[in-house]
Amino acid sequence: MRVIALSTLRKYWLKHPLTEEPLKSWSEEVSNPLYSRKNHE
Repeated sequence: MRVIALSTLRKYWLKHPLTEEPLKSWSEEVSNPLYSRKNHE
């Protein structure tokens, strides 16, 4: 999966504060090396 730069996400959640926590959670999840393994098994 191609992950958008955290700085881009940050710019977005500064404009849309309710998205900050979900985007942080998503970013942490997909940045985890085990994530790509889980989805390719």
